[in-house]
Amino acid sequence: MKYQSQKIAFAYFLVAMILFVVQVSGGLLAGWIYVAPNTLSEILPFNIVRMLHTNSLIVWLLLGFFGAAYFIIPEEAEREIHSPQLAYLQLAILVLGTAGVVVTYVFDLFHGNILLGKDGREFLEQPLWVKIGIVVAALMFLYNVSMTVLAGRKTAITNVLLIGLWGIALLFLFAFYNPSNLSLDKMYWWYVVHLWVEGVWELVMASILAFLMLKLTGVDREMVEKWLYVIVGTSLFTGILGTGHHYYWIGTPGYWQWIGSIFSTLEIIPFFLMMVFSFVMVWKGRRDHPNKAALLWSLGTTTLAFFGAGVWGFLHTLHSVNYYTHGTQITAAHGHLAFFGAYVSLESRHLHLCVPDPEEPRSLQSGAQHGQLLADVGRHGVHDLRADVRRHGADAPAARHGAELHGRAGSARGVLLHALRRRRGGCSRCHSVRLCDPGASARGHRGGRQVEAGTG
Repeated sequence: MKYQSQKIAFAYFLVAMILFVVQVSGGLLAGWIYVAPNTLSEILPFNIVRMLHTNSLIVWLLLGFFGAAYFIIPEEAEREIHSPQLAYLQLAILVLGTAGVVVTYVFDLFHGNILLGKDGREFLEQPLWVKIGIVVAALMFLYNVSMTVLAGRKTAITNVLLIGLWGIALLFLFAFYNPSNLSLDKMYWWYVVHLWVEGVWELVMASILAFLMLKLTGVDREMVEKWLYVIVGTSLFTGILGTGHHYYWIGTPGYWQWIGSIFSTLEIIPFFLMMVFSFVMVWKGRRDHPNKAALLWSLGTTTLAFFGAGVWGFLHTLHSVNYYTHGTQITAAHGHLAFFGAYVSLESRHLHLCVPDPEEPRSLQSGAQHGQLLADVGRHGVHDLRADVRRHGADAPAARHGAELHGRAGSARGVLLHALRRRRGGCSRCHSVRLCDPGASARGHRGGRQVEAGTG
């Protein structure tokens, strides 16, 4: 962690994890009610359980996005967050609103009251006063992170992240519009639901993925940013008009069946690109990062998102197929795997990056991870240690701690490997079975040619 204000993210992650427990508990209870329909039927009916399940999912993912932004933006902008106090006040407003929603849902308070009672629309059931609070908190958040970025370094990652976050806030304003015509209501309702999860949320996902690839693989920033722009372009191009696959059966003109079928078929492309991007970056980076969990979650997220959101969505997105699958368990299964693959896994991989800090191996709290780090240092010997010093700088905590670990635990195996390589005629510097060009010694073994043993 480079900046003190990055600690703000941990408070958001903590609240998000509490709501994650609520979401999973609600899902398990809802599943059991399917098996035993009379379970808690008078105390906590199924429709209330479902509202708690879906609303807690949306809120904890948003809190995770806010936390990720508070962690990423200081590092990308190279400055502290504009106002940490405003960030904590924003969190307090969101927690108060969440508590108000839970109490209102469970006890059905102020039934029929337009300001205090719950709304009737799916996923947007929050009372009006809570929606207003969400907008206030969002404005505070956007002001805070925008001022931070404007006063600091601008990068493609922060630009895409801000576009996505501003898009989330602006599209939520359609939640306040509730026309009496049901077809019109559903059109605007999908502006919030679809253009969030298949539009601006993908921008947030792509920017966080790009940041993680920079941190975990060490690949050149220019390459990462080129991939990011391509992913963002395809996401917006396919996702906006892809909203049409929700317009098949709500009374809209027939041309939406063709628009929705064509563009929603193309929505698989950005998820495929994100999967390829993550694997290519890891392959090109070839960096043995100690935070294996974050690296594996990054690969797993894009893979699950591709199959859950991309492939499974493609299977029933054509209007001729959707006519038979609409509203069935196929739709529900697609939604669950897509959310888990794209966004739940996204939060998990970012949590693994932030807690503990992968830049300082002494903060690794897991004995297994610490043991793996010791084994890695011993396995690769002196050469990888020197490479780390060159990469991080001699004064970097990672390099100093790596030297300490090498001296304590890894040196025996490293020195043995060093001796064996030399005995086999290998290079004393690179530990390969090749002999380096003599000129490389004078250059500090950087950029020299390597020739086969016995030929140089």
